[in-house]
Amino acid sequence: SMYVVDGGRLRRVTPEGAVSTLASPVVRTVAAGPDGTVYLGGTGAIYRLRPNEPITLFAGQPTSLDILHS
Repeated sequence: SMYVVDGGRLRRVTPEGAVSTLASPVVRTVAAGPDGTVYLGGTGAIYRLRPNEPITLFAGQPTSLDILHS
Protein backbone atom coordinates (compact mmCIF):
# COMPACT_ATOMS: atom_id res chain seq x y z
CA SER A 1 0.00 0.00 0.00
CA MET A 2 0.92 3.64 -0.43
CA TYR A 3 0.03 6.36 2.08
CA VAL A 4 -1.00 9.85 0.99
CA VAL A 5 -1.82 12.96 3.01
CA ASP A 6 -4.73 14.71 1.34
CA GLY A 7 -6.18 17.86 2.93
CA GLY A 8 -5.06 16.82 6.42
CA ARG A 9 -6.35 13.27 6.01
CA LEU A 10 -4.16 10.19 5.83
CA ARG A 11 -5.30 7.88 3.06
CA ARG A 12 -4.15 4.39 2.11
CA VAL A 13 -4.10 3.41 -1.56
CA THR A 14 -3.84 -0.32 -2.25
CA PRO A 15 -2.11 -1.75 -5.33
CA GLU A 16 -5.62 -2.41 -6.72
CA GLY A 17 -6.47 1.32 -6.42
CA ALA A 18 -8.82 1.14 -3.43
CA VAL A 19 -8.61 4.29 -1.28
CA SER A 20 -9.48 4.41 2.43
CA THR A 21 -9.19 7.17 5.04
CA LEU A 22 -7.15 6.20 8.10
CA ALA A 23 -7.00 9.47 10.01
CA SER A 24 -8.56 12.91 9.77
CA PRO A 25 -8.95 15.88 9.91
CA VAL A 26 -5.60 17.12 11.16
CA VAL A 27 -2.62 15.02 10.10
CA ARG A 28 0.27 17.46 10.18
CA THR A 29 3.25 15.18 9.63
CA VAL A 30 3.87 11.63 8.48
CA ALA A 31 7.01 9.51 8.83
CA ALA A 32 7.68 5.87 7.95
CA GLY A 33 9.92 3.49 9.86
CA PRO A 34 12.06 0.74 8.31
CA ASP A 35 9.68 -1.94 9.60
CA GLY A 36 6.66 -0.47 7.77
CA THR A 37 5.32 1.44 10.76
CA VAL A 38 3.81 4.82 9.90
CA TYR A 39 3.91 7.64 12.47
CA LEU A 40 1.32 10.42 12.29
CA GLY A 41 1.70 13.81 13.92
CA GLY A 42 -1.66 15.16 15.05
CA THR A 43 -2.47 18.35 16.92
CA GLY A 44 -1.08 17.23 20.26
CA ALA A 45 -0.01 13.65 19.84
CA ILE A 46 1.90 11.19 17.70
CA TYR A 47 0.12 8.05 16.55
CA ARG A 48 1.55 4.76 15.34
CA LEU A 49 0.10 2.70 12.52
CA ARG A 50 1.59 -0.75 12.11
CA PRO A 51 0.71 -3.07 9.25
CA ASN A 52 -2.46 -5.07 10.03
CA GLU A 53 -3.03 -3.31 13.39
CA PRO A 54 -5.27 -0.43 14.49
CA ILE A 55 -3.83 3.06 14.97
CA THR A 56 -2.54 3.57 18.52
CA LEU A 57 -1.31 6.53 20.56
CA PHE A 58 2.50 6.62 20.54
CA ALA A 59 3.24 9.84 22.48
CA GLY A 60 1.61 13.04 23.70
CA GLN A 61 -1.95 14.00 24.52
CA PRO A 62 -4.70 13.56 21.92
CA THR A 63 -7.15 16.40 21.35
CA SER A 64 -10.71 16.43 20.11
CA LEU A 65 -9.40 17.41 16.66
CA ASP A 66 -7.60 14.08 16.22
CA ILE A 67 -10.02 11.62 14.61
CA LEU A 68 -8.71 8.15 13.83
CA HIS A 69 -10.30 5.47 11.69
CA SER A 70 -9.22 1.90 12.39
